[in-house]
Amino acid sequence: MCIRDRVEEKKLDWKTPILELLPDLPMDPGFAKVTFEELLFHRAGLPASLPTSWMQSARNSKDFVASRKDLARELLLAKPSQAPGTYVYSNAGYIVAGAILESIAKDSWENVLKARLFDKLGMTTCGFGPPSAVGETNQPWGHSGATGAYKPIAPGPLADNPLPLGPAGTVHCSLDDWAKFTHAHARGEKEGGLVSKESFVKLHTAPAGGDYAMGWVLAPRSWAGGVALTHVGSNTMFMATAWIAPAKDLVFLVVTNAADEAASRASDDAIGALVETYAK
Repeated sequence: MCIRDRVEEKKLDWKTPILELLPDLPMDPGFAKVTFEELLFHRAGLPASLPTSWMQSARNSKDFVASRKDLARELLLAKPSQAPGTYVYSNAGYIVAGAILESIAKDSWENVLKARLFDKLGMTTCGFGPPSAVGETNQPWGHSGATGAYKPIAPGPLADNPLPLGPAGTVHCSLDDWAKFTHAHARGEKEGGLVSKESFVKLHTAPAGGDYAMGWVLAPRSWAGGVALTHVGSNTMFMATAWIAPAKDLVFLVVTNAADEAASRASDDAIGALVETYAK
C-alpha cells in the first residue's frame, strides 16, 4: 500500500527496472531487465530462501535500512536462482522492494508504513516483532515444536523473524486493526480509500496465467461470489490466515500461536465454519 502511494505520486513506476531504482548497487546482468512489480509478483528470479549468513547478521542488526540494502547487494550480485518471470515465492523480493522504498523515501520502511498505513487507517495497536513485550504476558506467546509437545517462546529476539526482514512479515496488531486493513482491500476496488480504485485493481491482479497478485493469492470461490483474496503467513511460531470476498464485502481472519500441521488444519476448519455461517 505504501508502495502504491509512491506510484500514484509518480516517484516510482511498476515497470521501472530495479537496476535504475538501486543505481549504486552492482548487479548480475541476469537482473538487468527485472522490474519493480516482478519483485511483488515473486517473479524477479530471487531465491525461495534467504541467505543464512544474512539471517544471522540481521538478527543482531540495529540498522534495519543498512541491513536490507546489504541483502539486496548480496542477492543481486549473484546470478538469478531461476529465470526472471518464473513464479517462486520469495521473501527476499519483498525485502528488496522495501530497500527500494527506503531509498526513495529517505526513511525506514517502518516509519513509512506507520505514516502511510497504520496512522491513516487508525491501526493503533500495530508494532514490529513479537506481540508480547519482554517481561510481560500481555499477549499470547508463539510456540515451536509439534502437536502435543509445543514449547512456548518468550518475547525477545528469537520470538519472531529478524526485524530487518520486516517488509516480508514482522508486523503484529490486534484482530480489530487487521480487519481495518483487510476491509480496505475488500472495498478498495469499488470505493478507493487509501489509494485509488485503479490502484486496488492493480494490487489484486495477477500476471497472465498466474494466481498470485501483489501479496494476495486469487482463489475463485462460489461462496465468495467470485474471486476471493487469500494469504497465509507464519514465522513458524504464529500463523495468520486471511480470506477476503470483495463481492460480498466479507473478511474472515484466523490466527493461531502455533504453526504446525495441526494449527493449519484448525485454521482451515475455522475458516470453513465462518464461511458456512456467514457466506452461504
